[in-house]
Amino acid sequence: MSKVYTFQETNFSLFQGTVLYIIDKKHKKPLHIQLYEALKEDITKTKKANDKLPSIRSLAAHYNLSKTTVETAYSQLYAEGYIHSRPKSGYYVSDLYFDHFSSRPHTDTPEPSPKNYRYDFFPARLGKSTFPLKLWKRLFAKAIDESLDFGSYHEGAGERGLRSEIVRYLTNSRGVKCSTEQIIITAGFSDAMGLLAKLVRKQYTHFGMEEPGYHVARRVFEEYGYQIEKIKVSHEGIDTDTLAGQKARILYITPSHQYPTGVTMPV
Repeated sequence: MSKVYTFQETNFSLFQGTVLYIIDKKHKKPLHIQLYEALKEDITKTKKANDKLPSIRSLAAHYNLSKTTVETAYSQLYAEGYIHSRPKSGYYVSDLYFDHFSSRPHTDTPEPSPKNYRYDFFPARLGKSTFPLKLWKRLFAKAIDESLDFGSYHEGAGERGLRSEIVRYLTNSRGVKCSTEQIIITAGFSDAMGLLAKLVRKQYTHFGMEEPGYHVARRVFEEYGYQIEKIKVSHEGIDTDTLAGQKARILYITPSHQYPTGVTMPV
């Protein structure tokens, strides 16, 4: 049975079938929001897919409201997918599974309490004290100004100024000769490996990997469909004799400090 509302004489009512909608012109809530909420409740609880809704003109006349008010309510329902329009026909209820809609708020699972370890041996994490927070704040305050446009998309390879500084660092610390155009800033190790995997997958199908090796690199290339060839690691790093007999033409190695054994590959 449809729900019936009581109302004061100052209210305007609209009957749709057996459902009574109430619009209170003295309420603080805007009229188009009141109409939108009433229509949405009727759609989700009583109407069926492809049921035709009254025209904007008839609703406006019945409510003694402006067409703009009714159009705004319909536009919101349309934007949220509750209704769809048909050319020269009007608005209809969309074919949605309204049983999934619920007025009850979603309750998240309580966040687990963090575990405190006296010694944390996770290889990709540093202690909070190692980050120069005070220096970072001071430099940030010095660098930030109105010339920065945070609302625009910058170069896909990353900020040119940052890439130029990386070139200078690599030249001085590693003896690497490169240009700014050869530097690409990524969102982390997995993102960088994914970019490489996409770049070379048309040329290579087999991926050589140390065994044991860094599982994150292996997983990224597995997700892109590469055949993983595992090459064992000795006290001198990856076994080059085993590598020679493999199909892999692209190889991931950690020569200066092999992960996870820690051995160093000789020259």
